[in-house]
Amino acid sequence: MASRGSAATKVATRLRSSFLSGLKTQTACASRIESDGGLRRPGHAVAATRSRRSETWAAAALLLFAPQLSSWATSPPPSFSLSPNRKLAWSPVPPVQSLRGASMSAAAHRPPHYSMKLNPARPLGLRSDVLIASRQLPGRISQLHTSAKRHLQLSAPLRSTASATELTRESVEKLDLTSNLPRHEKLVCGVLDNGFRYCIFPNQKPEGRFYMNLEVHAGSVDEEDHQQGLAHFLEHSVFLGTEKYPSQQDMKKLFRRLGMAFNADANAFTDFRSTVYTFSAPTTGKASHVESAANLFGAGGIATGPIHDSPAEEEISEEEELEEEEGQDNTQLVLDLLHQMTFKALIRQKDVDLERGAILSELRDRNSISQRVAMSYYKFQHGDTVLPKRFPIGLEDQVEKFSSEDLFAFYDKHYHASNMCLYVVGDVDSESVVKSIQQIFGDEPKKPRAELAVPDDRPHPDPTEPVLWPMRGAVIEHTLDKKPEKRIEIVEDFQINEFGVSFCQKEGAQGTRSVGDLRESLIDSIIGMAIEFRVHARRVSSEDPLFNGIGWSYSSSPREGCSMNSFSVSCQPKNWKEALKIGLQEAARLAEYGVTATELMEATTMLNNHYAQQAAQKDAMASSGWMKRIMSSVQAGDQVLSPELKSQVLKELSSGLTEEEVSLRAKVLFKPVTQFLHPESQTTAFVTKPANSDTEADTTAPDFSEAEMLRIIEEGLSNPLPPDSTVIPKELIPAEELRALEAKLKPSVESREADDASQVVRLSLSNGVRVAYRHNTNRPNEVRIRLQAFGGRALETAETQGLAVAASATWVNGGG
Repeated sequence: MASRGSAATKVATRLRSSFLSGLKTQTACASRIESDGGLRRPGHAVAATRSRRSETWAAAALLLFAPQLSSWATSPPPSFSLSPNRKLAWSPVPPVQSLRGASMSAAAHRPPHYSMKLNPARPLGLRSDVLIASRQLPGRISQLHTSAKRHLQLSAPLRSTASATELTRESVEKLDLTSNLPRHEKLVCGVLDNGFRYCIFPNQKPEGRFYMNLEVHAGSVDEEDHQQGLAHFLEHSVFLGTEKYPSQQDMKKLFRRLGMAFNADANAFTDFRSTVYTFSAPTTGKASHVESAANLFGAGGIATGPIHDSPAEEEISEEEELEEEEGQDNTQLVLDLLHQMTFKALIRQKDVDLERGAILSELRDRNSISQRVAMSYYKFQHGDTVLPKRFPIGLEDQVEKFSSEDLFAFYDKHYHASNMCLYVVGDVDSESVVKSIQQIFGDEPKKPRAELAVPDDRPHPDPTEPVLWPMRGAVIEHTLDKKPEKRIEIVEDFQINEFGVSFCQKEGAQGTRSVGDLRESLIDSIIGMAIEFRVHARRVSSEDPLFNGIGWSYSSSPREGCSMNSFSVSCQPKNWKEALKIGLQEAARLAEYGVTATELMEATTMLNNHYAQQAAQKDAMASSGWMKRIMSSVQAGDQVLSPELKSQVLKELSSGLTEEEVSLRAKVLFKPVTQFLHPESQTTAFVTKPANSDTEADTTAPDFSEAEMLRIIEEGLSNPLPPDSTVIPKELIPAEELRALEAKLKPSVESREADDASQVVRLSLSNGVRVAYRHNTNRPNEVRIRLQAFGGRALETAETQGLAVAASATWVNGGG
């Protein structure tokens, strides 16, 4: 898949006049970071950042930079310039891994805060920079795309071969593109005789806690026309009573016994192709606090939440709570509860009637502009499938009539062993959990309870290898390689406040299993970063950018059963012509001329440093993060790699890439956009805009029509100009100048205090700056720095009004 969302920012300024002007920001857009197989999976978004100097450099920066801090409260430091029209100019900031500044609305009456992370492992040589600011995703028109969040996202096609060999650490330097990527050595996977699947990943972050998700491969796509909303209703109903826990009250007793809470540690969601039950609990004993598992839920734009307390239930008294058994293995208790819910649910009519009100309320709450636009998008883009008629929330008139018999029919047909996969991540013993899974789920029959249902008897070539498992659940059939009947859809509404257009072309679903797959993912990531670099360069070079966002994405989504190559532009409605033209110019330029040597070097270095950092911090990822990563990888057919091996492979692969090869791939990926006007093009354009208004001209798109849009598209794609060349300085400031500056300022530490309890050391510097630091080994090879300048808007005068906000925004957005 590909890029999108944040505006990746290239600020390549040569700074020589002072040490301050020699400080620079770099932020790397690493795509598909959360998924091991590819560089990124849809539905998630990450901005990975990289630093440029060492901890020593960072300390020098503080010492030399500090003299300006004390004067910031009342006037600009020497490196600021304030023009008569109140425009503030400022040089870029120190090399950082991440940078956050006080927002414009939050800058009042408090000092601006600036956060930075430096990586001491980076070489001293610096190149040009990229700064990512988190903005609304241009490609995400009212939450349309599963992949549309923030920051860069990419994925690659599946090209696994039957004759592929297994890759080992020893063979990294002799890479064969047909080699299979090896599964993470800690990930234990298997299939019981009845077809029940499981994936177990031991991880001690945090210690003494585990996460358990049970996925049933049945969602709204499995419903019939008269069952719309049934899968979601059933998800609610299994929490209302089972044979062993007859009421929700009995379940609450177990949750209290485990220190769990409804909706936090025990929850669920229903999507197109699956229903997932999520639990989090201490491995043994009772938790001292509730730890929400909400971040384990799917990122699908229309997944629904389940449980509400039944009106008939009462609070549990202390006498009613289950007694805690010393040393009780809580994984067995949660496994047993999941077994009860998915095989022994009671689904009584009285409970169905009580829960119906909560579900109808949830359905009505979702009647928003975002939901309506999303439905329009699905109808237009996926009208050849059942998806537009199977939103998980369902239809109100049908939800009002569902009976326990209806729910049981769906339950008996789809809730069976060979249609489930269990994920367990946390402080657990894999061998012990496997035995418990066999004991609790092993006796359930493979065949569905429904008489006419047919079990999926396809064999597993290797039960321990999830990328070879046959796909379970409904197959979503898409019409590919065919010109759509309607190529442009325009959605207007008074509640839409910006103009957006997304050019899309559907392709087959994809996965990342082999070295060749990963290599193409890497190339796609570089291309996505290149377009982000250029878009940001346009943004920072303009006093008033005419676009809000320009983004590209190549997103593979198992929930929709396809991949989507899309290019999107968003802007203020009055600027729609200019913004659309700018976006298409960038697309045409990248397709025509490809990437530059500078962009290739920048992107590969950033990606390699990111994955090297991940490898160094392999033991720091929380279990909740591993749960999301493993689930998304298995669902998409991606291999789950170890961070160390992934870093090694990507470093080796990137060393062999050429401008020509990457540029050729860019031409292919951007062809759906550049060939949009071709009579046989399969690319569609989905447009959202405010409805026309006679009273608010600035909030509407003037002169918009389909014919005018086609004219602007033709103009934007015509005669693309070659990309600007960037000269990268080998260093920002020569070592002799740095030494001379140190000799002139004579920085020193005046006092030092150490707190043994907190392990915080406090320093007072000769220029009055105070420093506090603490060593932390949880994230190796990483240094984080926060600078705080006291003052803020409360100290502004009539002449300097707005300066604090401007300084904060300039710091965050770079510039020069």
